[in-house]
Amino acid sequence: MSTKLRLIGALQFLLVTAFALIASPGFAQEGGNLEEIIVTATKREERLQDVPMSISVLGQDEIVSRGIESPDDIARRTAGLDFKSVGRGLNSQYIIRGVSMSANQNTNVNKTVMVYFDDMPITSPMNNVQADLNLYDIGQIEVLKGPQGTLFGAGSLAGVVRLISNKPDTSGFDYSGHVDIGSTSGEMRKRVSGMVNVPLSDTMALRAVGYMRAEDGWHTNITSGASPSDNNRDQGARLALSWEVNDDLSARLGYVYHDQEAKDLGLFDPSLGQYNRASFKPEAFPAEVKFYNLTLDYDLGFAKLTSSTNYLDSYSKQQNDLTGAVRGAPWYDGEFQFGIDFSNTEDAKVQEIRLASTGDGRFQWIVGGFYSERENNYKQVLHTSDAYVEFKGGTITGLVNEPGYADNAMVYGSYRNNIARENALFAELSYDLSDRLTGTIGFRKAEVEQDDTRIPGGCSCWPMPFLGSVVIGGGNSFEVTPYPLGLFGTGKQDADTSKFSLAYQANDNINLYFNAAEGFRAPKFNGSAVNDAVSAIDPTDIVINLVSKSDTLWNYEIGMKSTLLDGRMTANVSLYQIDWTDIQFSSTRRSDSAGFIANAGAAEISGLEVDMFGAVSDGFNIGFNMSVSSASITEATTDEEAATGAVVGAPLVSPDFKASLFLEKYMDIGGKEVVIRGDIQHVDSMPNGMPNTVGRVGVPNGLYQMMDSYQNINTSVGWNMGGWNIQLYGENILNNDDYTYILSDPSLHARYGTLRPRTFGIRVSTD
Repeated sequence: MSTKLRLIGALQFLLVTAFALIASPGFAQEGGNLEEIIVTATKREERLQDVPMSISVLGQDEIVSRGIESPDDIARRTAGLDFKSVGRGLNSQYIIRGVSMSANQNTNVNKTVMVYFDDMPITSPMNNVQADLNLYDIGQIEVLKGPQGTLFGAGSLAGVVRLISNKPDTSGFDYSGHVDIGSTSGEMRKRVSGMVNVPLSDTMALRAVGYMRAEDGWHTNITSGASPSDNNRDQGARLALSWEVNDDLSARLGYVYHDQEAKDLGLFDPSLGQYNRASFKPEAFPAEVKFYNLTLDYDLGFAKLTSSTNYLDSYSKQQNDLTGAVRGAPWYDGEFQFGIDFSNTEDAKVQEIRLASTGDGRFQWIVGGFYSERENNYKQVLHTSDAYVEFKGGTITGLVNEPGYADNAMVYGSYRNNIARENALFAELSYDLSDRLTGTIGFRKAEVEQDDTRIPGGCSCWPMPFLGSVVIGGGNSFEVTPYPLGLFGTGKQDADTSKFSLAYQANDNINLYFNAAEGFRAPKFNGSAVNDAVSAIDPTDIVINLVSKSDTLWNYEIGMKSTLLDGRMTANVSLYQIDWTDIQFSSTRRSDSAGFIANAGAAEISGLEVDMFGAVSDGFNIGFNMSVSSASITEATTDEEAATGAVVGAPLVSPDFKASLFLEKYMDIGGKEVVIRGDIQHVDSMPNGMPNTVGRVGVPNGLYQMMDSYQNINTSVGWNMGGWNIQLYGENILNNDDYTYILSDPSLHARYGTLRPRTFGIRVSTD
């Protein structure tokens, strides 16, 4: 079905729904006005309905009552937002308004969406494994759509997802607890969380959160015999201390610790049977992250001065079976097993100081300075297996055991150090041109800088030139030689962005707006640009550039935010057009599986988003959102097509249509409040990457596939027992097993992912 037909059908559905809600007798009842939502998207507190940009918000009650636990849960319930991941946090990316070219954003490409925890940007461009933070005691999730370069910097090309924690409260002692036990055909889910808030004095309070999640998977690794093999575990804690020093000065100190481990990939190979996979080693990817924040607020009378100091320390590791990358090579003997182990340690420092005007004058402003430095130390080990060494009867020599990584290493100690910095000054200025019309301009003057170094390591070389070695041995004997690659590069680039918006308050309930905003993504060094960047297996394959170009986009948007039916309903609509140029694309060279970042011409994206919520009666709520879009490549030179596999007209990795509907009914049964909820999400089909083979212009990519459209239906019934809440729930109750993810990387044999199969469980909480 064409995008135009989908748009017409969606609008017809929307109109019918709206008229049905308006005609409902429940709307004539007294009371039931919606709670006002306050957001901090502009780094000051404002009503959601007043902010001239598209923002979706999930509040704490919705997070808890609808069982929102993961980025997938957030994305399926938010118009214009998608989420793709190989596994829990592995090669993961949020996608806003279709600004992505691949379902597998690996090779350390900068993400197009930045995730913030309070004031700390936690998305790492150099770390394949991202922290999947627990959402317990998160007060609000804000999804800011469109580039946020003015206030949030170079990492927000398409938008920002903000996780805003509940702050310590000096008004009284408080606590809460939550237990979730579920079963997926006998495979168990166990989630335990708790919070305690302790006033230490009239001006100081401490808030502590702890959690543990243990979730069995549903895949079987037929090589190792593990069933399920893809079990996930995580645990963590958050501490926050607040202090009202005096009437003008306040301080908040925060600490977050999160430790997660996925035992194996949650992807399977259909040729081996449903949910079966095979790898000679578990493809695990643990991660640990700690970060610290100190925020100081000082009321100067005419403005508020804020200092936010942040530090992040993370470690992650990943191991994969890459045998699929070498099958078919002339020397492949049918038994060789090829693995990779690599790790990344990151230290990040982020400092922001901003001054925001206060009061209700016609002129409002915010100015500030920003500095970030992220240092990543990366190590990689390529190895074979004990089984293959045994198969060769001990005739292989020269292999090295690398402690903490892998035995039988052929390439080892492959160190890489990357330091990325951003310095910026930013400002947003708003002026009431009339009682109803407000204009805003914003700009950010920034500089991004990188130092990228490859430190000498070792290579035990064999007649397998895909390893990137500098000396080729012979027979079954390895020659151990160093490969001194040294300093890779250093460079600086300006990263200036701007925005403009007009907001017109048509009446007390309707706000119309227009905005134009610019986004920027920094260039990246390609770690695979070695040996003159030419493939040793196939010299005619694509030559990898040392540095990718930066990419930019402009987002043009008109929208309406309305509060209808005496405060019982909100309806927000936005239309947008995005022009994206010099698109960074995470690609893999076919001959040697070398990952690199290329650039791919230009793309255009246009779409419509609708977000509605209504209190149909005092006991009946309904929420609906949808997005309709069209996104495709509009320009690509022959060289760009070779580097990316793109072709003019190729669609980007986003669904043309997506919708979510939820209903909740509150009833009094036997003096107890009973809540029945149901929600359904529909996500349209989408491609998993670009249609042609990298390095072969016009040659179709055999891994190019369409991911299925799918529906996910969840239901629950809960009882409020006076301080205790009990909820029985069902997830994916139709047991949908359509492919929701198809990996486009040829290195891995298991490339297909689905929703978690039908799961039933019980949640018990107290506060």
